[in-house]
Amino acid sequence: MRFENVKSKGMKHEYKVIFSAEDIENNIVKEVENRAKTFKMQGFRPGHVPLKIVRNSVESRVIKDVFDKLISNACDTIIKEIGAAELALRPTYKFNNSYEKGRDIEIALNIETAPVFELQEFKCKIKKLAPIISDEEFENIKKGLIKNNPVWHTENDQTVQPLNKVNFKAKCLVNGVEQKKKSFERTVILPENLGEEAKFGNELLGKKVGEIFTTQFSEDDSSYQITIASIEFPVLDISWDKYVEEKFETKATVAEYEELLRQDMKNQFDNVSFVYHKQQILDYLISQYSFELPISIVGQETKSVVANVRADIEAAKRDGTVDQEDRDKTDEDITQECQDVIRKRVLLGYVLNKFAKVNNITISDEELRRFIEFEIRMMSSEQAEHMIAHYSGDPNALAYKRAELLERKVLEFLIDKSEKEMLPKTFEEAQKIVEDVLKD
Repeated sequence: MRFENVKSKGMKHEYKVIFSAEDIENNIVKEVENRAKTFKMQGFRPGHVPLKIVRNSVESRVIKDVFDKLISNACDTIIKEIGAAELALRPTYKFNNSYEKGRDIEIALNIETAPVFELQEFKCKIKKLAPIISDEEFENIKKGLIKNNPVWHTENDQTVQPLNKVNFKAKCLVNGVEQKKKSFERTVILPENLGEEAKFGNELLGKKVGEIFTTQFSEDDSSYQITIASIEFPVLDISWDKYVEEKFETKATVAEYEELLRQDMKNQFDNVSFVYHKQQILDYLISQYSFELPISIVGQETKSVVANVRADIEAAKRDGTVDQEDRDKTDEDITQECQDVIRKRVLLGYVLNKFAKVNNITISDEELRRFIEFEIRMMSSEQAEHMIAHYSGDPNALAYKRAELLERKVLEFLIDKSEKEMLPKTFEEAQKIVEDVLKD
């Protein structure tokens, strides 16, 4: 292989690369020999087909793999010569002449390298929000739990009332014949105030267990025979001790459960506060690092940001909440307005990735799997199906999620390394601080 630098500007480089006919032939032969080990053809034992026959059969497919490998090796060699650590994006290339056996091949290779920089000593001081959980706030949390996640009781003679949980079976009938595929069982919790539009909810009111009535959910010929299977009502007038005993059926004492609840409140506080701590870390890093950025990566980020802003503007137009100054913005306007933010995002991405590599911070496949499973469990069945389809259908979806989790892990590492000035705050005070950060 021979290569020659044609043009370089910043981190973008154009090279002329020549692969000798001998080098191409040797690589083709090697690839054919590898495939011959398992090649099958009628009349021969697997792996014993003559190489000439194997080559005639697979050469057209082998050539692409050979050139992919040759170009990859060329990129590695050129990167070492330039002194870069890695490429910014996958290289692009074009053949200056077509492949013929016994003929050298020349390609025009375009590469853009990633920035080369060293991590500086990390000396960041942040204001760290620390939770204040007053007795009054804790009592309100307990009351909220009793109301929003109640204990459910049943009574045989109870009729359906607002706030009740109703379990029912719906038999779908068309011209009196059951359509089993459309029949279903379901549980609904009636709201406190049923409006006139809540037709089915109003039909449930006053019904008893075992009572049967007919309704329609759509305008087609289907009707549904509803059978009330059970009725449960929320027990709101209950002591905290009794609530813990009935709701959680746990051997833990009330005091132990309260400690778990306080820890959960602290975790929620830390999740909210993370935005504030993260912003301080990012501001510090921006003040410490400045280096040239790959044009291609900035371009990719610009397209992504412009598309997101454009989508927000169009959505605001549809619901009538768009600001007048945003209504007529062009993509060029958005690019100009967001350019500084875009460049900061790209720079911070490189810095955070460098911290991850230097400190061996990674996201394992198991961590990624557990997080996605947890994320899906927190969704409705419809949302969960959509998310599963998203991860299954988009080959980049898992990579994006891994990058998102890695960024958080690196930021948590840097927050932990920072010198901290503790600021005791209530949950509401912390939320207000974070809202102000998000506005900025």
